Amino acid sequence: MALIWKPLLLRALIAAVFGALTIFWQEPSALVMGGSGAFYLIGTGVAMYWLRDRLRQSAGSSGDALTLNLLRSAGIALAVGGVLIVIFPTPEIFSIVVTIALLPAGAVEIFLGLRHRRTTVIGRDWLITGVVNAATGLILPAVPLFAVLEPHALLGVLGGSAIITAVVLLLAALGYRHEAQSARPVHHRP
Repeated sequence: MALIWKPLLLRALIAAVFGALTIFWQEPSALVMGGSGAFYLIGTGVAMYWLRDRLRQSAGSSGDALTLNLLRSAGIALAVGGVLIVIFPTPEIFSIVVTIALLPAGAVEIFLGLRHRRTTVIGRDWLITGVVNAATGLILPAVPLFAVLEPHALLGVLGGSAIITAVVLLLAALGYRHEAQSARPVHHRP
């Protein structure tokens, strides 16, 4: 598990940067919405794919094939969604594409969390981030019921979930990093 702290930290930092942008950018254009949303989805997808590689390294070449395949699929879904929203930066497309990307990615994390919650600490982290992503995917299509379908409203919903994800994964990454450093042998100089 010592190898996983870096991809988790990367994902946390991407989520924190995106979340901060959504808080402080008061009137984002559709282009800003598409570009920042693409940064978040593609960055999250890359971090999940990197995590997959780290888990494969720590478990040996075989690893848990189902977990590795699901993480790869979730990472690809997020990255493809990010590419689509930068190509078609409209609120309607953004809402649909982000929903289609987040729901399966969230479902994958929930499944992996339930599957691994008793065997690894990351299982509990996956449960939280999975629920956050899946809930966001369910909430985004409902935004027009409560607000005008505009970039600020959509980024607000996605940014709120990004901040929660950033906090959870930042704490997890720092905890795993600390554990990795504690497990290293201490070399004393004579």
